[in-house]
Amino acid sequence: MKLIAVIALSAAPLLTPVEDPAAEIAATPASLEVQKRDGYVRLIIATPEAIAIDAEIDDGLLKLDYAQPIEGDLSLPVSVAPGVFFAALHPDRTDVLQFRVAPTARLHVSHSENISAFDIVPDTFSGSPPDILSYRALQKKRVERFFSARTPSVKPKPLNSLQIAHNLFHINPISYSSEPQYTDQRDISSKLQNLRAQSASDGFAALEERLIAAIGASAIDTETQSRAELVFFYFAHGLYPEVIREIDEITPSSRRGGLLLIEAAAASHMERWSDVISILGRSEMRYEPAMRAWRGLAEYKRGAYQAAAELFQDDTADVVPFRDFATDYFLARADLAQRRDETSLAQDMLARLHGRMLDDRQRDERRLIEGRLASRKGDQNIARQIFDDLRKRAEAPVSLSAELALLDMDLSSGAVMPEDALRKARDLGLQWRGGAFERDLLLFEAMTAAMNRDIRREIGARRQLVQSYPNSDAANDAISGIRKLLSAIFDDRQISPVDAAEIFYRNVDMAPPGAVGDALIRDAASTLISLDLLDEAAELLRHQVYYRLRGVQRTRVAATLAKVYLSANDPGAALNVLDMTVLTRLPDELEQERQLLRARANVMVGNTEEALDLLNDLSGTQAAVLRGDIYWSTSQYQAAGAVFVEAFNTAGAEELSAETALRGAASLALAGDREALTEFAAEASSQIDDERLARLLETLSNAHKEQALGDFVGAFDQYFHPDAAPGG
Repeated sequence: MKLIAVIALSAAPLLTPVEDPAAEIAATPASLEVQKRDGYVRLIIATPEAIAIDAEIDDGLLKLDYAQPIEGDLSLPVSVAPGVFFAALHPDRTDVLQFRVAPTARLHVSHSENISAFDIVPDTFSGSPPDILSYRALQKKRVERFFSARTPSVKPKPLNSLQIAHNLFHINPISYSSEPQYTDQRDISSKLQNLRAQSASDGFAALEERLIAAIGASAIDTETQSRAELVFFYFAHGLYPEVIREIDEITPSSRRGGLLLIEAAAASHMERWSDVISILGRSEMRYEPAMRAWRGLAEYKRGAYQAAAELFQDDTADVVPFRDFATDYFLARADLAQRRDETSLAQDMLARLHGRMLDDRQRDERRLIEGRLASRKGDQNIARQIFDDLRKRAEAPVSLSAELALLDMDLSSGAVMPEDALRKARDLGLQWRGGAFERDLLLFEAMTAAMNRDIRREIGARRQLVQSYPNSDAANDAISGIRKLLSAIFDDRQISPVDAAEIFYRNVDMAPPGAVGDALIRDAASTLISLDLLDEAAELLRHQVYYRLRGVQRTRVAATLAKVYLSANDPGAALNVLDMTVLTRLPDELEQERQLLRARANVMVGNTEEALDLLNDLSGTQAAVLRGDIYWSTSQYQAAGAVFVEAFNTAGAEELSAETALRGAASLALAGDREALTEFAAEASSQIDDERLARLLETLSNAHKEQALGDFVGAFDQYFHPDAAPGG
């Protein structure tokens, strides 16, 4: 039974960013790996440079306190040793890592340059684990140990081109065609054998030093050749990161022949499948016999199943990738065929594995495919037996894929409800990341969340597919699914407006293209504005202005964005967006709206002269009221009163707020223009239905009379505090 302890992160409030206390300190990239050793578990963390770390185990909690923040995928929640080391979930940027371990475990720490090893040692382990070696030192030690028991080998006899091709690519000699062969591969196999023999004779370190020295002593025109020798040396001994590093030092135009093959092979060993596809796509590789099969394998590995199927379509399986991946090639073709419901082809590919030496992983993967084929054929009992066996004894991720298959079967049969299936899927996700398992798990989560009407979980799973596997077929389907959900989110009555707006805001980059998506973004922004979530509304509109719209529609939405900025008291941002979206020959009403917004922004930054210049060319009630506000703010009460009176006479009471009417009367009162005030108050009072407001205007106009102050105070209280008790 697997036990997983999760250190959960607290959820942030709705649309509120979480403040990072170390945000001002640059974070150092870090990688994290967990290894199951013989009797203990080793946690390895690597950074570009060494960082001071305080490490301790206290009451079953391993705590790593870094001297500065680190960032990267720091969760790696793989349950590698149940009962000893359990999963943990961390943010991508932090300075403290915590892992739940066995209560009786002890800690052994070792460092090698920029790599730190933290050994979680159970009480049943005697002694101390060995200190960590750097990757380079570890590989050297392995190579030297391998050759130490061997006598120096005789230099092997060079192979002919057909033998080389057969050894490197496992080509069936009978079907080997007479098409142009990639002639630069002629000495790859013999070169690798020679280098291994030299290491056995002279020692790994001595030979490496000679090859490095040869690069330094080479002339410019021979440096590439000398470095290529070092590349082959590292590849012959399985030092694939070193291979990539040295090839990176060679200009792309000089990477020809065997170097390209070695680069593709090293990238394959490191599972850098996009790099493999890029290398194999070079024109120099067009005559490579195994190019289509190799590219098909790479496409399959990154989840691009349709592309893989097209590459495999014309392949007779007589020419397959180099020996290291020949078995994986047939497994890939079998799994791809069963995913596409091509049962006979899948069985044929599995049959081609007979007689091959398979390791434990490959045998388990073959068994997993057999279980999936049985399930497709309706043999549920057989499929369940296979999956249950793999779940119990296989290593991850095969064991987890089997567990997921069982969960899918239970969900389909009704033995488990969608909500429980989602919970179990979440637990599985904490135990492994990456590869086909995670893609299948995310697809399962999306499907099950849809059944459970959990739109957040469904979009979250689909979004993770897009982010983690952008080249996969699942990513394309996920984008379509998210767009469909977003298109209907504001019509879904089971989702509150605030939840709909939040979900849309967080996924606006996935909005449908074209007018439909633009309309949805505007609806979401309007909802956010009504909820007073102005920053979020501004972000949605900003996305439209800078990434989606063009022409008049862009300037119109920019005006709406400027309004939001002004409501959020950010006139500088409003002016900036208006300046960035200037367009000639706009519709009159849009041009006037933008000028009015520009004037308002200038008022807010204190540039009243610029605002008045803009307003002089504008007509309408809003422009007049803003002009009056400017005069009021600069104590030009006579001018303010005149503007308010003119606006009232032109627009009528229905377009003027009570506040504007009062400020008009107050402006004339402060200016001492009793005649204009009396006239305005009488005219306004006759047009205003609100008796309390009419009385207040009347008392203002009688401010010079006896008892006027008492009348004004009474009218003021009655208008602004209508529920107060008389004299209260």
